[in-house]
Amino acid sequence: MELKELLFFRTQEELRSYFVMAGSREYTDEERERQRERFAAVFRVIDEAKLEDEYREWKKKNIPELQD
Repeated sequence: MELKELLFFRTQEELRSYFVMAGSREYTDEERERQRERFAAVFRVIDEAKLEDEYREWKKKNIPELQD
């Protein structure tokens, strides 16, 4: 797997985990906040590398159910 694709996949997994946690009462606010921070940190790499457009295209092709 190419590094860029790995980054995109990991970003989606962190976001997916956040949505799961946000929709569940099993997690504390602190746990949800830590997961949100994990997603934000990984997404920051995409932003700083100026890969947002490529990331959106990758999502359309690979994860259509999670479109913005």
